Amino acid sequence: MDDEPTNQYVMMRLLATEPYQIVAVSDGHEALEALEKQRHWDLVILDVMLPKMSGYEVCQRLREKYSASELPVLMVTARGQKEDLLAGFAAGANDYITKPVEALELRARVKTLLQMKRSVSDSIEAEMAFLRSQIKPHFLFNALTAILTVSQDDMKKAQDLLLDFSTYLRHSFDFEQHEKLIPIERELELVEAYLRIEQIRFGERLDMIYKVEGDLSGRIPPMTIQPIVENAIRHGVMTKLSGGKVKLAVYAENNETVIQVEDNGPGFSAGAKTQQMKRKGVGLRNIERRLQNMGGKLEIVSKPNVGTRVEIRISQSQSELE
Repeated sequence: MDDEPTNQYVMMRLLATEPYQIVAVSDGHEALEALEKQRHWDLVILDVMLPKMSGYEVCQRLREKYSASELPVLMVTARGQKEDLLAGFAAGANDYITKPVEALELRARVKTLLQMKRSVSDSIEAEMAFLRSQIKPHFLFNALTAILTVSQDDMKKAQDLLLDFSTYLRHSFDFEQHEKLIPIERELELVEAYLRIEQIRFGERLDMIYKVEGDLSGRIPPMTIQPIVENAIRHGVMTKLSGGKVKLAVYAENNETVIQVEDNGPGFSAGAKTQQMKRKGVGLRNIERRLQNMGGKLEIVSKPNVGTRVEIRISQSQSELE
């Protein structure tokens, strides 16, 4: 973005030979509005000197919603002083280029930043594929065993469990699913199927409280809620011989969709890094990055001998925009 039409024209001409779709705006407010309306941006080229709001301020605002890898920012300045560079990097810029801008340098820096963003996105997608491809043998075996056991006494119940098992497999291993966001209802179908199977397996050891309220019209990344619920069962209540309680709550609050998964397992202290990493393994880190990519947040709060709560907050307006 640049407030001078001539500078905008020059920059667009320098990048005209590249396969980019470019949108030019004149000030920081226009830029932020454009980013709110459409989140699928790959790079921001930001002039330091802008009316109403400086480039540094715009960059700081961007970093409140996007990490440096999710939305790279290339700052443009007429000065190349050390203090200018430091101020830009402090505001969250990825790279700097000075005026007058040379075509080859601009293209090279833009290409590098886009490759960096792409590599991070590929890494997240690879983790997602890894999570989807992890056919958990112990769960599948135990689920089938539970269904066979139930079939000896209640064939109708066994048939219902087979349908739940089919739903679990379909949602978990749907490799044709290329959507980055899915309706919350679809994710909850997976959660409900999973929980009905686990309830049969663990019986009275698992006390599951399921509370869904409000408008569920929003969208979330696939395989977001179910892995968190599974985590609460595996690393939370089922680590206790007596079992325990897991609560899933989904509700709307202040234009946000709030998802909370709580367990009364052993918990851990804020300084227990080993336990934190165990509870926040590859799965939860992947979920957190995908949520951040759409402006969502994930928070884990845990207390020893009390339990653990994982909370997700997603702006309803942002989930609808996707």
